[in-house]
Amino acid sequence: MSIVLIGANYAGAVALETIFKEIKATGKETEYSVTVVSKSTHFYANPSSPRLFVEPEHLEKVFFSVEEYLKKHSNGTKYEFIHASVDKANFSSKTLELSGGKKLKYDYLVVASGSRADNPAFKLDGDYVESRNAVKQLNKTIKDSGSIAILGGGATGVETAAEIAYTYPKKNVTLFTGTTGPLAGIGKSAPATSKLEDLGVKIVNNKKFSSIDTSETGASNISFDDGSTEKFDLYIPSYGLYPNSSFIDSKYLNDSGYLVVNENLVVEGHPEVIGFGDIASITEKTVVDIKLSQTKPFTQTVKKNIFNQDVSLLAYARGKTTTLIPISKKGGIGLMFGWSVPNFLVKSLKAKDFMIPKAGDHFS
Repeated sequence: MSIVLIGANYAGAVALETIFKEIKATGKETEYSVTVVSKSTHFYANPSSPRLFVEPEHLEKVFFSVEEYLKKHSNGTKYEFIHASVDKANFSSKTLELSGGKKLKYDYLVVASGSRADNPAFKLDGDYVESRNAVKQLNKTIKDSGSIAILGGGATGVETAAEIAYTYPKKNVTLFTGTTGPLAGIGKSAPATSKLEDLGVKIVNNKKFSSIDTSETGASNISFDDGSTEKFDLYIPSYGLYPNSSFIDSKYLNDSGYLVVNENLVVEGHPEVIGFGDIASITEKTVVDIKLSQTKPFTQTVKKNIFNQDVSLLAYARGKTTTLIPISKKGGIGLMFGWSVPNFLVKSLKAKDFMIPKAGDHFS
């Protein structure tokens, strides 16, 4: 029986560990094969990226070999890693067309292809080498720039602005939130604004960019929806995610391009296809959501749909917001199951090192 996984990211690692565990439980390891298809040979612990932009010396601590992970967790099951992109997934024929012309048949398919950002420094978009080089380049450009614009007032934008301002206090850092304030989505604009301004970050709310013109020197003229224009040595887009779903027939995607799944993370009409992680339409696009809200429903679906176990399915449901958002090494904003977390806990749990020393816990 062939089980194929698309994607090498946090969701992919969790999926593999789950599948190998269930195969071992059957005691019939030789009857299964697991194949991973990914454009990257390594996982990327990307939540730590804002710290890497100012401390790139930690780069080698956040990339982990997919093949080594497979070797460790396979438990005697035959496995294969294919370093390629998926050009087309045909759910009807259970066939994948890969870059280079190769075709791959499957009995069961887990789509964990994830999402990408505007800059591969934030998330994998191709091989990990591209993300590693993007972080190095961004670090160099930050050092060389006097004025820096951060576009996006969510967690990523706030963390990035804070890291730069804390590390380089003489640089002019401006955060354009595009909304009513930083971290408006979780109702923490006031404390976030206070912490950012203490670092010297200038915050501009309710103003969205309409176009960006970058000169040969690298400087950027940013035009805004109110008709104004501002010039910066560097701008960093930190808003929005884009699904890695170009290989999926549009009839299986929602208007935003995410794979439509039911509450059990299954594609309707195709019980052999499971969506997991960012790519699944109903999920929140965070590592915390994968860990706290998606893994249990995914595990039950795998047990029932792939291994025919007599278990009850679990419906995916978003939990109350749990997030730790460093605003420099001084601390930050935190919520656990909807409750505010004091600054000292954010500092000790994440802000001091962005959990870089523990990055391997997810991929080892």
